[in-house]
Amino acid sequence: SSLLNLRELWMAHVGLSSFPTEVCSLCLLERLSLEGNDICNFEADFECLKHLQWFSLAKNQIELLGECFAKLSELRVLILEENCLKEFPQVLLQLGKLANVNLRKNRISQLHPTVSDFLTTSEQFSKLDFRENQL
Repeated sequence: SSLLNLRELWMAHVGLSSFPTEVCSLCLLERLSLEGNDICNFEADFECLKHLQWFSLAKNQIELLGECFAKLSELRVLILEENCLKEFPQVLLQLGKLANVNLRKNRISQLHPTVSDFLTTSEQFSKLDFRENQL
């Protein structure tokens, strides 16, 4: 298909209730926005998304991030603003290139000790936004 060379995909505000698994076959994708949908939780096979560097899931209904996120080894920016996360997704600690995480306006009330230790000793993140949570 002609979409296989796609580098950016914007599917914002299109009424998605689940993660569109077809996206996982777009192996050259570098930027993906699924902002403003009704996506809750998902497990997806991110094996092919080896080039994804920027991912926005802002303004959805996400409560948990699956272990599938560990496969996004090139991810540098993850936007999870305005979701329903109650804790920092520990799977993100496995992403060595992730530098910018926006967790603004979630329901995070505390940080797991493992996460706290990592965040206080690591220089990995250049920006972590926890504003408007319950910390």
